[in-house]
Amino acid sequence: MDPTRKKKVVVIGAGIGGIATAARLAQCGVEVSVYEKNDFETYQHLGTSMPSEGIDLLKCDPNCNFWFDDGELFTTSTDLARMKRQLEKLDHQHGFGGFLAFLQESHQHYQQSVIHVLNKDFTGFLSLLRPAFLRYLFRLHPFHTVWQRASHFFPSHKLRQVFSLASMYLGMSPFEIPDCGIVGQYRQTSRCQLSSLEPSEEYYNFSQQAGSGCLI
Repeated sequence: MDPTRKKKVVVIGAGIGGIATAARLAQCGVEVSVYEKNDFETYQHLGTSMPSEGIDLLKCDPNCNFWFDDGELFTTSTDLARMKRQLEKLDHQHGFGGFLAFLQESHQHYQQSVIHVLNKDFTGFLSLLRPAFLRYLFRLHPFHTVWQRASHFFPSHKLRQVFSLASMYLGMSPFEIPDCGIVGQYRQTSRCQLSSLEPSEEYYNFSQQAGSGCLI
C-alpha cells in the first residue's frame, strides 16, 4: 500500500454523531464522504442534494428479525399487511391497533420537536422557559420511560421489547431513559403520512435505529 495515498472513509448518517465523526476525520487529513438518507438541511447547507450526488435509496425489507428466548420470530417489515400479520401473531386483539396508536403519537412528538426544539436555539437556561416550549414538553411524557410508554400501547411483553429496542442504540436501558429522549427515532420508525392512518405513497420503514447513530 502506498503510504502517501490519502485514506478514504465513508460515514453513513449525517446526524450529530455522523457529522462530528466526519469533522474529526477530515481534520486528521482523511478524505470523508457523508451519506444521509433524509434530504434535509445537511445537504442544503452543503449546496447539494441526494439526486445530484447520484445517491439512490434502496428499500430494505425485511428490516430486522427479533428472536425470542422461546424460539419465536418477529420480523419487522415495510409491508403494512405483513407487519399486521406479525403483530397479530403476538397479540391478536391489541397488536395492530396498538401499533397504529404508537405511530400516531410518535408522529405528533416528532412534528412538535421540529418546531420547538430542532429549529430553535437554546442559548441558556431561560430558553427552556418559553411558554410554547413548556406546553410542548409535557406532551412528550418526560416522566415516562421508554418501557412505560411502550407498555401503554402494547400489552404483549414481546412487542414491548420490540418497540423499546431503540434506546439500546443510545447505550441506555429502556427502563431508565425518558421516552422523549428518543423522539428522533420517528424518522427511522416511519416513512409514512399518518394523518389518516392509511398507507401512503411513501413506504413504511420500521428500522429500530436511533437517529443519532452513524456507521463508518
